[in-house]
Amino acid sequence: MKIRFLLIIFVGMSLFQACSPREIATLYVPNVPSYHLMTHKGDKRLGAGFTLHNLSTFDIQAAYSPVNHLSIQGSFSRFKKTDREPDRNRKQSFGELGVGTYFARELGEKKKWTVIGELIGGYGFGKANDFSVFSTNTSPLGTTTETEEFTANSQSVFGQANLGFRYIRRPGGFRIQMGPLYRISGIHVYRINHFSSI
Repeated sequence: MKIRFLLIIFVGMSLFQACSPREIATLYVPNVPSYHLMTHKGDKRLGAGFTLHNLSTFDIQAAYSPVNHLSIQGSFSRFKKTDREPDRNRKQSFGELGVGTYFARELGEKKKWTVIGELIGGYGFGKANDFSVFSTNTSPLGTTTETEEFTANSQSVFGQANLGFRYIRRPGGFRIQMGPLYRISGIHVYRINHFSSI
């Protein structure tokens, strides 16, 4: 009786594994948070970054302050990762729009140091694709190729607090800024589609 029970569990687990995806699909990858540290009306920021090789990412961010203590921010990121075994291609595009407020105060007589605080809230949206190709030799006719694809859309609502310290040795010269940030966001992944074929 015990052997029969274990056999039923083994067969059930095998069937479940055969019907489930080979790996967990990647349908959302967090983007780089904005960290602009605005200080005055007319202040503007533009930044970009990227990586290459099998993990390819691209990120661009911009911010502008139309009036004092108000900032408008936007960003766009693209993620792509390719694996050889199995042949797998994952990619995502994600954009964000945000509105925030900031406060800046210069310190010292020479005003080389500035303390900056920012509060930002916004909305994000994107789409992702995870495509895999598996080759097996279990078929009597030879190698069998199986493809599996996941697609999904995502949206997020986020809030972020930045605290920054900026040092400028002389006006118009080289500056250093640093500080912590805290970000909280809620992610909703929807319109998830799964395609599989042999």
